[in-house]
Amino acid sequence: MKNPPPGKELVTWLASWSKAKDRPEMVKLFGNNRCGDFRFSPDGKWVVFADSSEGANALMVMPVDPSLPHLFGPPILLKSSEEMPDDWNGNCAWISDPLSVVCNVQKTVTSKLTDEESQESKLLKWELSSANVKK
Repeated sequence: MKNPPPGKELVTWLASWSKAKDRPEMVKLFGNNRCGDFRFSPDGKWVVFADSSEGANALMVMPVDPSLPHLFGPPILLKSSEEMPDDWNGNCAWISDPLSVVCNVQKTVTSKLTDEESQESKLLKWELSSANVKK
């Protein structure tokens, strides 16, 4: 799912079947947001998502912890001075050993000598652990 267009906000809900009930418990995670592309890590201990609520896309992660009341810890911004891709597919991926999020970011650069434009690519990697997130 791509993030909604500007001016369209979403409410993000969590459905939890953790208690023995016929119906899931519904918990509002975010209200009036522009979050999307939620992806769980291969080990199921993290979820990464794109957030464009403040304008440009930002990648966020949240630890998944069944002992917490709503299963997720606080959101953590994966900081970068680069503009994040609009779409996770083909641009970002989970890797393991150590567990990390990797994104290919591209930007158009103009040569000062020839005035020609070209694409510049850069790989960004954020290593995750239960204690912190570092880049």
